[in-house]
Amino acid sequence: MGHKSNETKEFRNTIIAMIVLVILGLLMLITGGNRLMSKFAYSRSKDVRKVTAYVEDYEYISDSDDDYDTYKVKVSYVVDGKTYKGKDTLYHDTYIGEEITEEVYLTSQGDYKLRGDSDPFTFLFACILIPVGALFIFIGLWCIKNLFEKKNAR
Repeated sequence: MGHKSNETKEFRNTIIAMIVLVILGLLMLITGGNRLMSKFAYSRSKDVRKVTAYVEDYEYISDSDDDYDTYKVKVSYVVDGKTYKGKDTLYHDTYIGEEITEEVYLTSQGDYKLRGDSDPFTFLFACILIPVGALFIFIGLWCIKNLFEKKNAR
């Protein structure tokens, strides 16, 4: 009886691991897709401008070995009388209320968004996330299918 119980636990744990793999793959697809979509939306935008943004809140991220600190900031900015909020990364000491210049673009929905990461590594990272995420989903679903086929064959 103990042997059967161990097989059931092992089967259940393997299924859970494969479901986690599929979920991770979905998250990778969504993240990579969102990054690429925002990059393409920016390049297609008919209105790109620089605005004054104000730091509303910040979080200190790291004191790296480089000569700069990293802060994740929440900012607000006004475009055509409407207030928007966004997030950015600053590489210098900051404070609440600090004025910074941000580049924003008009989305297809008529809202303005912060430009976001524009370095080539972020783009490459997004391009890699999509096929790796698809591979994780494929492997996870394939393993789940095979596990159930083996279980039903017994």
